[in-house]
Amino acid sequence: MTSTLELQHKRIHFMGAGGIGVSALLRLASARGALVSGCDREESEQVRLLAADGFNIQIGHDPAHAEGIDLLVHTSAIPHTHPELLAAGRWTMRRGTFLARLMENFRCIGVAGTHGKTSTTWFTAQLLLAAEKDPAVVLGGNTRKLGGNLRLGQGDLFLTELDESDASFLEPKLETAVITNVESDHLHHYGTFAEVKKAFASFAAGVGFLVGCADDAETSSLLKNHAGEKCGFGILTDADLKALNPVAQNGGTKFSLACRGETLGEYFIPLPGRCNLYNALAACAVALRYGATAEQLRVGLSALTGVDRRLQKMGEGKGVALYTDYAHHPTEIKAAIQALRESCAGKLLVVFQPHLYSRTRDYAAEFGVALAKADATMLVDLYPAREEPLPGVSSQLLVESVNNAGGKALGSVPLKVVPEEIVKLVSDFSTVVLMGAGDIEKAVAGVLAKLRG
Repeated sequence: MTSTLELQHKRIHFMGAGGIGVSALLRLASARGALVSGCDREESEQVRLLAADGFNIQIGHDPAHAEGIDLLVHTSAIPHTHPELLAAGRWTMRRGTFLARLMENFRCIGVAGTHGKTSTTWFTAQLLLAAEKDPAVVLGGNTRKLGGNLRLGQGDLFLTELDESDASFLEPKLETAVITNVESDHLHHYGTFAEVKKAFASFAAGVGFLVGCADDAETSSLLKNHAGEKCGFGILTDADLKALNPVAQNGGTKFSLACRGETLGEYFIPLPGRCNLYNALAACAVALRYGATAEQLRVGLSALTGVDRRLQKMGEGKGVALYTDYAHHPTEIKAAIQALRESCAGKLLVVFQPHLYSRTRDYAAEFGVALAKADATMLVDLYPAREEPLPGVSSQLLVESVNNAGGKALGSVPLKVVPEEIVKLVSDFSTVVLMGAGDIEKAVAGVLAKLRG
């Protein structure tokens, strides 16, 4: 199937091609016949992957990139006054709009929510594959099983996670939507949590079949008010699809699954933490909707693999296991720490790189409470992403918040010295997790070298 957006032989340039979302769209456009190019402000793993596959990716921005193109795709982080956008004139399109156009004429499944979107999307893809479906899949993270963040598919299903940060999740026409949870975030765009909730209410109202977490107060409210078909999933409440008696076992979770009162049997996911169980339940709800049998669910769940940088074990040395995780919101940090507590013995050191000045300012106290649940926290200099500095906002703010919450903060350090700072502490910890949505993964190789040296 194809969308109504004609791509054959069109010259399309992607700004921010190293971004995880943009890179997938570049690849998808190329697969549909477009002549693609891209640029980004700096080298990154994603840029290197694109270049290795033969794509023309320039480092740095230049108005000359817009010469002779039919369309320039960009994220909302790019200001409308940017020279490259101005050079492209009216032939520009936001990333979210471009994704929505690529989804036209497909039976679309979109995954939204404050936390867990990428893992839920990938789990859903794996269960649909176990049910012998052939979906196109767009992810906001890389997986080893896909060798990246895109699956082209040959069927009529298009599965993707959606971005609520700029309200672009409202653009696609969806047959099925998942809302994992709704919390306060992206206040730089919405201003207040009330506006965040309004956006999710609009999102829910625009779909036929709504899947949502019944244990999350805001999502539960959206389910109750949804006029169409729906399925609530949960662990704690009387949900349509419920995990019964979940128990941590062998690095994963064993549980019984009940669908609208009927017990489907015992199941196992080989990934730790309640967060992964919730994500798996959402995936089950979608897969059942599209014809999966109880046995196909059992097989698919038992073989689930995770997404890179989601509680990903990178290696070990000197008796210390090193993990990396993408958590960048207080709730995600709590969930990641809880999952590591379930699967790893001994003391835990979190090395956290705050992401965005506005998020650090808006949730400083909440970050402190979440990080205080580790045995100790080392802060890394803040990753600004698209933002300019804010007065008084830095990683030091979270050092104070952690200590005020009763935790133990070890200070704030530049990213480049993280390996040598960690190796000084290895005798005190058995697990270290590098956490954040910025570029903290750059420290992984150095930390492993120190641990194994």
